[in-house]
Amino acid sequence: MKSILVPLDFSPVSRLVVARAAALAQPAKAALVLLHVVQPPAVLADYDPALPVIQTMSRAAVRQLAKWRAIVETRGLAATTVCRRGASPAQVIAAEAERHASDYIVIGSHGHGALYDLIVGSTTGGVLRKVHCPVVIVPAARGARDGAPARERVQPAAPLGEAGPLTARRSPVRAGRLRARLPLLGTGRSTRSIASCAN
Repeated sequence: MKSILVPLDFSPVSRLVVARAAALAQPAKAALVLLHVVQPPAVLADYDPALPVIQTMSRAAVRQLAKWRAIVETRGLAATTVCRRGASPAQVIAAEAERHASDYIVIGSHGHGALYDLIVGSTTGGVLRKVHCPVVIVPAARGARDGAPARERVQPAAPLGEAGPLTARRSPVRAGRLRARLPLLGTGRSTRSIASCAN
């Protein structure tokens, strides 16, 4: 093992990603390639790299990468930094893995959930589909996601028919009929809704 690619987005999970990559590289004294992809805002999809906002983002990324490189070097490991621009971070990461002949990729996962990934897309998922080298996924620690305290808590499942912590005490549906009362337009009266479509 000679080279490990470490994509960073400078979120709280980056600390865990760098720590895991350093631990993986330590026995073989492999070099780390710290990568950040500057993704332009959606309004700048057809962006010019010379735009001031893109240049400002790139300069800030270079400074951040230098800080992470210094941290890695204190552990006795060699590190290089790469800052690229691209609308698709997964494609850029895959290209850099090929360019540096990376033996591993160590990347963070924010744990947004399946629905978020389906709608917005997941960089980690895109990388998994595009690269041929092993990928180590580092999950965000509880309390580190987006810098907010963790609030997730596994609730025990309630027996069927009983109200659980995530269910309402009274079901709005009984015997195929909706219990909600809706006001009629233009009147003060209310009416019970019709039976469900199954009836």
